[in-house]
Amino acid sequence: MVPDISFIIQSIVLLFIIMDPLGNVPVYFSVTKAFKEDRRKKIIQQAILTASLILIAFAVLGKGVFDYFNLSFESFQIAGGILLFLIGLDMVRGRIKQYKYDRNFGVVPLGIPLIAGPGAITMTIILSQTYGLKTAIISIVVAMILMELTLAFCTNIMKIIGTKSSETLTRIMGILLTVIAVQFILNGLVVL
Repeated sequence: MVPDISFIIQSIVLLFIIMDPLGNVPVYFSVTKAFKEDRRKKIIQQAILTASLILIAFAVLGKGVFDYFNLSFESFQIAGGILLFLIGLDMVRGRIKQYKYDRNFGVVPLGIPLIAGPGAITMTIILSQTYGLKTAIISIVVAMILMELTLAFCTNIMKIIGTKSSETLTRIMGILLTVIAVQFILNGLVVL
């Protein structure tokens, strides 16, 4: 079965919003601004590879986890909606952690949890169960390409939008995420 292009586009947008690229750009920029270009590229590659593997694993194994623990998808949708709501609320409130560089910065915290955090993992499982595994994997790959491009051009992005605009856009994305989360909760409650 060929995935519906409208579902794929919607999935990419949802996943990309949850990854909070404009919130992650200032974090990545502040930690790596003094590094040479090849070192920055290596960090981005580590982060994207780590986040991609985590999200694909959850897209593939999510149903098995539900079955093993005898959980309904609707229950996960409600719990996931609550989690996404809280993440969106943090985005709206502008709660940004400060990070320092260590040699695993590309893996932790950039790959996990900043890119592939609880919200992205939850969204991946919901997408794979709602729209199918192919749509979820395509969405992950495209969203990761967009995230990689966003991080690769972070210096230019920071020059254009600045830190304050980045914070404002993150808050707007947080509002969108809270609305999406409420819809997930409502969808789960309707089926139960």
